Amino acid sequence: MSSRVIRITDSVIVPSAVPMVTVEYAKRHVRALGNSEDVLVESWILAATGYIEEMTGRQIGLATREAWLDAFPGVPGGSFRSLKIQLPYPPLQSVVSVTYIDGDGVEQTFEDTSTSPATSLIHVRAPQGDYAGPGTVEPIAGQSWPSARCESDAVRIRYTCGYGASAVAGCDSLSHRALRSVPRGGA
Repeated sequence: MSSRVIRITDSVIVPSAVPMVTVEYAKRHVRALGNSEDVLVESWILAATGYIEEMTGRQIGLATREAWLDAFPGVPGGSFRSLKIQLPYPPLQSVVSVTYIDGDGVEQTFEDTSTSPATSLIHVRAPQGDYAGPGTVEPIAGQSWPSARCESDAVRIRYTCGYGASAVAGCDSLSHRALRSVPRGGA
């Protein structure tokens, strides 16, 4: 097995609409009395959430992200014999699409378009729970990844991940960690 690593660049496409803690909850923490500090407190919440996500490598609120790879694994030009692609920022909820640039420079979707509707050719493993590991995506049995054009970010995997609104709202330890990043004593 090759020791090279497939470079994955990941970015948020649609951020979470649900904050880790409410503005009202954070205002009680900082002892803010009026509404004039709401924008400032909200910015602290967003900064604390981003910090926790970066430090833990987890997506807190439900969001859509996209991972970009230079090649599929296990194909000529790929880096591994394994066909699995591990997606960052667990917990994985679903894979929206797998697209790639083919040898002619045309964007393609990895699916069977000979059926109506088109059939997905991927198998997704999405562990769940508070301490879920990263999810993976790989071709279904009998399939292999197609050859992508030899260029940076030729493969794109769009996926949703995060704990969702109910899990975030019920997670006191994450809320406590977020509030520890917020200044105390008034805004």
